[in-house]
Amino acid sequence: MRVPFLVVLVVLAILLAGCFFWLHNPPKVAFHHVSLSWVASRSPHVAGYNVYRAKKSGGPYLRLNVSWIPGTSYTDFTVESGQTYFYMVRALGDGGIESADSIETIAVIPNP
Repeated sequence: MRVPFLVVLVVLAILLAGCFFWLHNPPKVAFHHVSLSWVASRSPHVAGYNVYRAKKSGGPYLRLNVSWIPGTSYTDFTVESGQTYFYMVRALGDGGIESADSIETIAVIPNP
């Protein structure tokens, strides 16, 4: 079945108008993130770090990183507006054993 040329032209005009409108009126969405950094462990046997986040002080915590973090910083791009988060870090030893919890820190994410 053949689509009339005029129908194709109208559909293209609608799509282009929508793109033009979106480019000049982008959605007003605020994207937030939390940047964390910490002092490196003095232990020579530290392989990396794990970062944990909770929605209330003291946990329960969920690990954010998939694999260990070799450095001393991490950025959480999964935060939501209007939420409060509690973070802590654990050093990861050569054998995969984690240290005790670091001191907890708090991040309050503003509403857009």
